[in-house]
Amino acid sequence: MNPPAQLQKWFMPSIFDLIVATVFCTMILADPLIGCFDIFWHLRTGDLLLSGVFPTTDIFSYTAYGKPWILHEWGSQVIFALIYNAFGFSGLIVLKSFVYALMYGLMFNLLLRKDTNIFISLGFTLLLVLGTAGAWTVRPHMFTNLFLVILFRIFVEFNDRGNPRILRWLPLLFLIWINLHGGYIIGFIFLAACTGAKLVTGFLKTTPDPKIFLSQAKALIAWGLISFAACFINPATWKGVMYPLMYIGGQMDSRMIQEWAAPAIHTDVHFFIYTALVILGIMFLRKIQPLHEIFLLTTFIFLAFSAIRHMPVFAIVATPMLAALWQEHLTRFFHLLKAAYVNHRMHHWLQILSDYLTSRSLWFNTMEQHLRCHVLAVTVIAIMAGLSVTFPDKLNIGLDRTRYPVEIAEHIRSNPVQGNIFNQYGWGGFLLWALPDHKVFIDGRMDVYKKEISVPYKTFINLEQGWEDIAEEYDIQHILAGKDRTISRFIIQVSPSWKIEKETDNAFFFTRKKVDK
Repeated sequence: MNPPAQLQKWFMPSIFDLIVATVFCTMILADPLIGCFDIFWHLRTGDLLLSGVFPTTDIFSYTAYGKPWILHEWGSQVIFALIYNAFGFSGLIVLKSFVYALMYGLMFNLLLRKDTNIFISLGFTLLLVLGTAGAWTVRPHMFTNLFLVILFRIFVEFNDRGNPRILRWLPLLFLIWINLHGGYIIGFIFLAACTGAKLVTGFLKTTPDPKIFLSQAKALIAWGLISFAACFINPATWKGVMYPLMYIGGQMDSRMIQEWAAPAIHTDVHFFIYTALVILGIMFLRKIQPLHEIFLLTTFIFLAFSAIRHMPVFAIVATPMLAALWQEHLTRFFHLLKAAYVNHRMHHWLQILSDYLTSRSLWFNTMEQHLRCHVLAVTVIAIMAGLSVTFPDKLNIGLDRTRYPVEIAEHIRSNPVQGNIFNQYGWGGFLLWALPDHKVFIDGRMDVYKKEISVPYKTFINLEQGWEDIAEEYDIQHILAGKDRTISRFIIQVSPSWKIEKETDNAFFFTRKKVDK
């Protein structure tokens, strides 16, 4: 195949370019609203960091005030605050869309590096887009998804392409990763699974030259340890490194966070489709898969079944293996189909189709290797980003007002209230951002509140035994809760101690009635 001419290199888009540009524009148009509850306390924290304040204890609530707070996502918070201050919510939507578009483009390139047919690579990249669409939120975890793809690419270059020098990028990757999101631990789980597989293969001598596997394992261990040491370069040092273990240790009430629940087949169909494709792909294989792939699949399937938040990382890890599995199955099926029509005119047409797809795949692969200027993709992204931040109203980009108590926050700003406000869990981050002069009862920082606050919160909002004692203990003078909450229905129907201060389509704001002495 002839390489493209110089003019083509500059202006002809590669499939990578088309994927990144198409996904970027599609995400902005299809998912233009801020719907993640946590983004607001990230913004408030980012503003504090930009002002020179680096809190180590809670300063946002009256329930956990002064308790230790590890800013393990400080880098993401600074990025979010800088972008929001410059471009508003539309800037955050552009950032999210770019990170995920880049992730999908890199996954496509990763599949090609694993010698997957270009059409199958494109199909499974699209499957990954559909399978991870539920993760399209402006949160630090989006960086973990991107870095996991980059880590997988590094491993493929090392393992499949025999390039040990590529491992030198691991310390830098993890240094950035840990300062953006605590999900860096996912990267070490990935490395541990790959390293363990190499060691097992080498010690069991299941290959003609086990020394190669042991040598690869040593390289992964060495660079893994250097990367782990690099992780201590964060503001919280060893506390930042140990942060993910708080979830494992059960210090936090994971039941408060929906994404820590196990997936359900009626709501998480895409995860079960991925799992079914993996199982079916392995069932009909005629050869044993590489041990590191088996280790990776079993590890990340377990993680995904344990918590919804791990489903995207499972999909990322599974996609390259799925593509390889089903390429083998589809190739064998095509050969069987041609053999079935060996003395039939259909055989001739099947052969023509096979030759055409093969030649096209080779041509696209050649072009993909040479078209690296990305002029068209950069141009499209720049134009769409410019339109998004210039005309956000035209594109319906901004805050999803139906999900937050926006009108009540505006009412409180116009009519200041005194006393502690009890707030619904999902609205705490919005309140501490929209009403910086008021402290909240609880927000999304469960690493700060732990079970000490989450248990009283659930008792109060669900009207369980002892809820009145909690109101007195925390001197609650106001309640902000959704109309569907038990506490709201009780006050409306029964309680004589509270009055409606403000009512909106989605919430009530109650104030405690004064008792005449």
